[in-house]
Amino acid sequence: MIFSTSYSIKLIIIFTIFSCANPEDEVVAKINDISITKSSFETKYSDFLKANYKKDNLLNRYAFLNGLIDNILILNFASKEKIKESSEFIIKRNKIFDQLMLNYFFEEEVNLAYGITDSELRKFSVWKNNTFHVRHLFAKNKYQIENMHMRLLSGDSWEDIAQQTFKDTILKNNGGDLGWVSLGDLDPIFELTAFTLEKKQISGPIKTKSGYSIIQLLDKVPNGLITEQHYQLSKNKLKNLVQYYKRQLGIQEYMIEAEKSLNIKFSDDVLHNFYNNYFSLTKTKEFDETTVLVNVNKDVWDIRKTKKQLQSLSDIQESSIITKIDFKNAIKGLICRSHFLEKAKLKNINKDKLFEKEFQELINKALVKNVLDMVYGKLEQNDSEYLVRKKDKYLNFRNILVMNNVVSVDSSALKNLIIS
Repeated sequence: MIFSTSYSIKLIIIFTIFSCANPEDEVVAKINDISITKSSFETKYSDFLKANYKKDNLLNRYAFLNGLIDNILILNFASKEKIKESSEFIIKRNKIFDQLMLNYFFEEEVNLAYGITDSELRKFSVWKNNTFHVRHLFAKNKYQIENMHMRLLSGDSWEDIAQQTFKDTILKNNGGDLGWVSLGDLDPIFELTAFTLEKKQISGPIKTKSGYSIIQLLDKVPNGLITEQHYQLSKNKLKNLVQYYKRQLGIQEYMIEAEKSLNIKFSDDVLHNFYNNYFSLTKTKEFDETTVLVNVNKDVWDIRKTKKQLQSLSDIQESSIITKIDFKNAIKGLICRSHFLEKAKLKNINKDKLFEKEFQELINKALVKNVLDMVYGKLEQNDSEYLVRKKDKYLNFRNILVMNNVVSVDSSALKNLIIS
């Protein structure tokens, strides 16, 4: 059921100043018993303006306030409909929790205090001001990419290797050409190698998030002249950018070492049969679920445990599993993920106040999305009237929410805010 009929129908819009003992805590809006205070609104609204490069005006103030009110109304609806308690949302909640645990774990575990030199900043400044034409050869495992590299060194044509290895028709026929790209368009590890190459130079095999690549820089062109003044003005932003790229590299190196330390060993016959059975539409064989698939140091992953872990993959992750190598790599990733989560739990990361706050914010966002997915129902995005229908559905839903809740807005307080 989407709409509950048990809510009392109340709508109060107040265009006067609320009386408050402390002017700093003046209430801008109130939804049932939840208040949006002046100080709270100012902080969130200022952050919104900066993040979206918008200017302060009354129209933007009302639009942002309406967004805050809508969120509270939708969360109130989600609570009354007990969406949080549904089995589907519990699964989603657990995924959010695990991912946030991993994020905090890597923030703490991987040293972020990387020294950044002026030469590195200048290098990134140049990269940001250039466009690069790159192509690559790709493989899912180290053996395959090393074999490609040996073939290149032996004189085999890049185009022939691409034809034989890419499944994507475009990349197969264009030699793995990724076109013209800028800093931030591709995997950070890929870019750190690609952009350091000279024109026509070919890299050795490198590992990225999705597999292994050999890269060739075909050409690069500057987007304009970089002045010293421009560089000095952009240094702070560049520092954050360099820190991000170094962090990605650090996480990858940490994960490679962790995988080695886990001593992951598959039973090839069991993997072969499990892979064929897992993706088969007609299950030709029932597995003994206690059959050991992987040995991980002193632990084992049997079929039952592996199946359960595979359920945590997103739809995108599962759709990317095509070959047995993909399947094996996905399970390896899940083993590492499980290992990191265990370490994170030992550190009691989830007891951190900042963690608790961020987790609640992510849960609220997921609840809002869940409700809106219900509201939009089976709207087809390829429908020419999709946006109009979507807007109508939302406005109708919002009107019902406003009618079923007590909403009060102090327009004077909103107008008199001083936004720095």
